Parts: sequence; C-alpha cells; structure tokens
Amino acid sequence: MTKAKVISPQDALDGLHALFALNIREIPPTLELHREALQWAHQLGQGAAYDAAYLALAEQLQAPFWTADRRLANAAQQAGAAWVCWIGEDYPKAPPG
Repeated sequence: MTKAKVISPQDALDGLHALFALNIREIPPTLELHREALQWAHQLGQGAAYDAAYLALAEQLQAPFWTADRRLANAAQQAGAAWVCWIGEDYPKAPPG
C-alpha cells in the first residue's frame, strides 16, 4: 500500500503497531486440524481446503466463524454448522461441537 502511495509509511507503521497490540494468538497447525479441514472441504464440495481450515479451527476452538462469503456460510450452515455466520446476519445461536 505504501508502494502504491495509498498510505504513508507512517500510516503503515501505525497499522503494524495496532495489529501487534491486538495480541493475536497464533495456533500452529496439527495433523488433526488438517484432517478436519479436509473433511470440511469434502463435505462442502470444495476443491481447496483453505476456507475449510478456518472452519475446522473455529470448530476446534468452539468459536463462532464469521465470513463475508455468503455461499460459504450458507453451505456450512446447511451442513449443520449453525455457528458459521455471514457478516450480514445475527450472532449464531448454537456453539460448534
């Protein structure tokens, strides 16, 4: 973004500081997580498992999963994942698991 002059170098630095201040916890991938992601990808008819990896992680953490991808949210909900939400709808009514 700075190369394209969309934001200034100072804005980029400020953004990095704000990002690191969120104290986001990294969760290392495991064989089980990958296995679950592949199952989600298969169940949803996806050729790639990257979206399914986020679904598997949310399910593992028993956390709601919010997405801007309405088709992904609909497909996951139809597969029984009531904890998957499209950003245009209300908070999920059921926790994963």
